[in-house]
Amino acid sequence: MTRIRITESGRTALAPLTRLRSFVETRSGIFTPLELLRLQHPQAVVYYDHPDPVFADAFLRRNPFCKKYNNEPVDLEVRENDYQPWDMVNRIAERISDEYALLHQDGGYDLSGLQIVGDTGKMSVHSSAVIYPGVVFDTTEGPVVIGENVTITPFSFVKGPVVVGAGSSLDNCKIAGSVVGSTCRLGGEIESSIIGDFTNKHHEGFLGHSVVGRWVNMGALSTTSDLKNNYGEIRIKIADQTINTRQIKLGSVIGDYVKIAIGVMLNTGTVVDAGSNVFEGRAGGYFPPFSWGDGKYEYGRFIGDAEKIMARRKQILSDADRELLGKIQ
Repeated sequence: MTRIRITESGRTALAPLTRLRSFVETRSGIFTPLELLRLQHPQAVVYYDHPDPVFADAFLRRNPFCKKYNNEPVDLEVRENDYQPWDMVNRIAERISDEYALLHQDGGYDLSGLQIVGDTGKMSVHSSAVIYPGVVFDTTEGPVVIGENVTITPFSFVKGPVVVGAGSSLDNCKIAGSVVGSTCRLGGEIESSIIGDFTNKHHEGFLGHSVVGRWVNMGALSTTSDLKNNYGEIRIKIADQTINTRQIKLGSVIGDYVKIAIGVMLNTGTVVDAGSNVFEGRAGGYFPPFSWGDGKYEYGRFIGDAEKIMARRKQILSDADRELLGKIQ
């Protein structure tokens, strides 16, 4: 029997995205890395190793098929260092294309009424999806996967490879080479990006080569730059660490529960850590957790705001998330 160890420290460039959820729970293709492990090794014993017992306990409660690691011998180790944000973005097309053969969703939608450019065999649309006239799909560069109860309204253009998670909506949206989580509301232009659950970018504005967490709101006309004027390599900053990504195309890394105000322009390689509120017209560099412009988002006020926002989606802030957020305030 295969034994797999998932090792996580929470101290890599992924840190702003893994304050509350493990990197193996972040959907960067059709499946999360954890789901893919289970598909590829259905009989495996999966161990989880994290230095923070609160984080580890919360993970194990969400994923009861995993076990706490206690120095058992293993056959395979999965490390967060292999999932840098830019690597995740660069592998979107590869992952969706490779994983499409493993997909077993209800693809019973009648494709004959859709406008599809390319191979219809690369289209998987759940039978519960609602797709209005005037939507165009393009599968010439990769599959398109539309999940359960997704709604796509007129004048949207979906260029594969793209995954749209359950309950999400695309409204007048131009999207290409991206992964969208569940219960998102998206519009404007989106390219080569990963977007977590319950995130809104519903209005005009550009999001490119970026990784966005859960419960993020990007206001109207907010835009990410993903290419420097001199086409130079992009460096990002996280706390006191500067990392040369060796990439010339990279937008922003945006953690959970972040709010980006209307009209904000995020410079190339901007990192916004969890719980922050960014409202300066032009912003860049690194925003620590719970930033409020140049100041601090008062923690009690943040919690109150988060609870109100989540209640609109009939969700609640878990005790574990509340405790983990309290540790980084």
